[in-house]
Amino acid sequence: MSWHLEMTEHASFPILETHYVGVLSPSQLSAAVHATIDGARAMTRPLLLGNCTALAGGHSPFDLYRSEEHTSELQSH
Repeated sequence: MSWHLEMTEHASFPILETHYVGVLSPSQLSAAVHATIDGARAMTRPLLLGNCTALAGGHSPFDLYRSEEHTSELQSH
């Protein structure tokens, strides 16, 4: 898998970190965004982090923009 979620309980709030690894296709990026949103909904006021230190590419800025646009739509429902 080119991404994975890590959930950590901090003293004040839960942390949900999405780790992106290697080359991500647009469909993998979309799956990561959906999983992050689903994970966040199961937590109370989480801090969301995205770790891209091992990301190699495979997507365009437009893919990232579309994911952000989709995330905003999901959060408004």
